[in-house]
Amino acid sequence: MNRNHSLFRTAFAIGLVALLQACEGSTSGNSGNIFEQGKPTKEINKDNQVPPKGSPEDNIPRVPLRVLSYNTYHLPADRTSLATSEQRLAYLPDALVRTGADIIILQEVWTPVAQETIKSAMVTRGYQFYQNESRSAVPPFFLGNGLIVFAKNSIRPVGPVEFREWTKTAGFDDYASKGLIKVPLQVPGLGRVDVFNAHTSFLPWDGEKKNYDYTEGQTLMSQVTQLSDWVRSSTATVKILGADMNFNPFIWDVSSQRFDVNKKNQFYTKLTENFMDPFLQISPTCRYTCDTWDNQHNNLLAHGLFGDSSGGSMYDPEPNAKYDYVLYSGKNIKVARTGTAMQEEYPVIYKFETFNSPLSDHFAIATDLLVPKVQ
Repeated sequence: MNRNHSLFRTAFAIGLVALLQACEGSTSGNSGNIFEQGKPTKEINKDNQVPPKGSPEDNIPRVPLRVLSYNTYHLPADRTSLATSEQRLAYLPDALVRTGADIIILQEVWTPVAQETIKSAMVTRGYQFYQNESRSAVPPFFLGNGLIVFAKNSIRPVGPVEFREWTKTAGFDDYASKGLIKVPLQVPGLGRVDVFNAHTSFLPWDGEKKNYDYTEGQTLMSQVTQLSDWVRSSTATVKILGADMNFNPFIWDVSSQRFDVNKKNQFYTKLTENFMDPFLQISPTCRYTCDTWDNQHNNLLAHGLFGDSSGGSMYDPEPNAKYDYVLYSGKNIKVARTGTAMQEEYPVIYKFETFNSPLSDHFAIATDLLVPKVQ
């Protein structure tokens, strides 16, 4: 979603009262392989924190576990979202199931209609849902945390779903109850796995200075710290985080107008004190780039957050970036494969025009883990 606070509030208010055409699309579409085919990116670095081939730890029995994290963009925040939400929602359950993910971690399932629709659809498709919604008390928004975790029926809960709201929030997030949830699960062959789902505040993009506005940097760091403290308190031997963290791993360089891959930002450094990033273990497989926010390849963005961006709208495109993550913590876990997913397109109607669109303004991150089997 767009990261300009004042414009976001204005567009939200306008969008809630606008009379928009929301037309049904067809129910066809094929997600194909969860890992989009394309040229793999180069390794980010050479740090290899998994057992080297041929070592005793490399030969221990492991169980495969596929995890998907996806920001669904079901928020009535702008005209495109309102007009396409029902259409995109109709495609979403089958698209998620076709990924074959064992655990599906979703953000921005904000509205009650979207929540109930996706939950009932996934239950009939062999998944159970885990949620601890907490609605805000600021009319007329009534937004909560928008976080849901789905797991295949063979995976069972071993405790209640807990929610912690961020102690500090920024901008529009004051209208919501943004935070993180923890879902304790019993995975066959693996024992207890604590799954965390988080959605942080963001750093606005300053279109004039062509730089991120770090005014709320302390707020974002406090959220990362709050997440890290909770993760450390977990006694599970395996921990997984699926999240829209709203920051790229690397520092934005204003002079070159690109991320400097040799400089990790402070938020990412703090986050990876407790989690390992599969992107640092192996070369990811990505259809276009490995950015989950992609102005060039996401047709939903091109058709207009806050209007048609191609026609000079209020929306000033921020840089392409990797805002979404699947991270893990645990001994002797290996990464079999990782990369972007949910990049297939479906026909939707907006302003009486049919165009092919992905199901969200974000792309997803998927990771295949090989986790040591519990003896």
